[in-house]
Amino acid sequence: GSVLAVFKGRTSVPITTGLSPDNRVAETQQFTLTVNGFNFNSASVVYFNGAPRATEYNYPTQLRATILPQDIALAGFFPVTVVNPGEFGGTSNAQTFRVDNPMPSPEEFSPEFVLKGSPDFELTVTGTKFVSGSKIVWDGVEKETTYISGGELRATISASDVVNARFVDISVSNPPPGGGLYETLDDPLTFEVRNPVPTVTSIDPPGTSILDGVEGPDHSFGVPVTIFGTNFEPGA
Repeated sequence: GSVLAVFKGRTSVPITTGLSPDNRVAETQQFTLTVNGFNFNSASVVYFNGAPRATEYNYPTQLRATILPQDIALAGFFPVTVVNPGEFGGTSNAQTFRVDNPMPSPEEFSPEFVLKGSPDFELTVTGTKFVSGSKIVWDGVEKETTYISGGELRATISASDVVNARFVDISVSNPPPGGGLYETLDDPLTFEVRNPVPTVTSIDPPGTSILDGVEGPDHSFGVPVTIFGTNFEPGA
């Protein structure tokens, strides 16, 4: 009878088989994590990334633990284990919980435009859900980006990117796990590389008479005038 009494009070090393949920997006509120397995008891404690968390015993095969916001503030892969106290207890095998980066949400940028042929300049993008490792995407190409905060990024745009006047799509990409490239067809962020404003310095001839008119191909009459200045572009 004494031998049976010893085994009756004996704990066993727990075994984990799965988590529910097994992933979450960073920067969310606390939540309840269900740990499935075997050999759980009322004294079992769930550890998230090495830290004990408030644990509720449901069955010998299921525990529920409260995971705090700071546990999932940053993206990554984190071990979840169960510890049974006592001489014959121990630490279970680990299950992996994945915390995903959010999808970025850029909203504005500055400057809003530059003239073609401008030198290197700093582009600032503001919005929400930026993370360390976020990249400003210029015309489909990720730029070397400085993370300022969850709402601000900066990148240097080189002179070679603004050689020609055009419209350039601006976006932001967050790294994995999770993350991704912000895309919207409804309201895209468009940067403008503008042509310069033309300047007129003189015209030739400075004046004329109707008698100086010449007949054009459509039999209308006009006076040829040459305009001199700066910043003239094809299509002016």
